[in-house]
Amino acid sequence: MQLRKDKESCDEEFEDMISLTGLSPAQFRTWNIFFEPHFPLDELETYDAMIAGGSSDDDKYAPTVEPDVFPGAAHAKHIVRYCFDNAVPTFASCMGFLIALEVLGTEIIIDTGTHEEGYYNIFPTEDGKKDTLFQGMGDSFFAISFHKKRAATVPDGCVLLAYSDLCAVHAFKKYNAPFYAFQFHPEMTRAGYIAKLERYTERYVGADKKDEVIRHIKETCPEMTESNSLLTTFIDRIVL
Repeated sequence: MQLRKDKESCDEEFEDMISLTGLSPAQFRTWNIFFEPHFPLDELETYDAMIAGGSSDDDKYAPTVEPDVFPGAAHAKHIVRYCFDNAVPTFASCMGFLIALEVLGTEIIIDTGTHEEGYYNIFPTEDGKKDTLFQGMGDSFFAISFHKKRAATVPDGCVLLAYSDLCAVHAFKKYNAPFYAFQFHPEMTRAGYIAKLERYTERYVGADKKDEVIRHIKETCPEMTESNSLLTTFIDRIVL
C-alpha cells in the first residue's frame, strides 16, 4: 500500500521494499491510494501479507487522515481493518501506522514540541525483546523517524514493542496475531534518507542552510542496519 503521490519517492520506497525483503518485484502487487482509490478485498485474500509505507502528503496538523487529502483513505482503512481482524501478516510504517491508529480508535496527538525529524535510538520493550520479530535487536537500535503526530496510548488489544526518548509508542503488534505497526521507518535506509534530504531540505530550511544540513547528516548518520533488518525478518519469521 503506497500512500504518497510523489513518483520518485514511491519508486524509491518500492525499491527499498524489494531490497530489504529479499523478494522480487513480481512478488508484489502495488496499490497506490491516490491513483487507484479502491482495492478489492477478495483480491487481498490471494496475497500472503500487506505492507504499508509512509507519506509526504499528510497534513501534519490534522489529527486524522483527511479524505480530501487522501482520496483512497476510507478504503485504506477498510484494508487495514480487514488485515487486523483476519490475522493477515501486516507491516505498516509511518503513515500506515497512523491509519492503523485511526482504525483501532486510538487517540492521535499533534506533538510539535518534541516531534522527531531525523534518526533516533529506538528501545525495544521487554515484550519487544521476546517478540519473534524483534528478537536479537539488542537494547537499542537506530531508525529514521519523521512525525508530528503520535499515539497517545497503545491500541486496545495490542502490545507495545518499542519506544524512543521522544515517542512513547514507536511500535506495537496485535496480541497473538502477525499485525505490526511502526511510527518509525524500518524501510528507509541511510542512502534513502540522504536522497530525500537532498530533494526536500531546501523547502524546510531554505537554500542558505541546505548544504550545511546535508553535510552534517552525511558526517553523522549511521547505517540503519538493525531497523532495516526488520523487513527481512518479517518475511522470514512472520510470513514464511
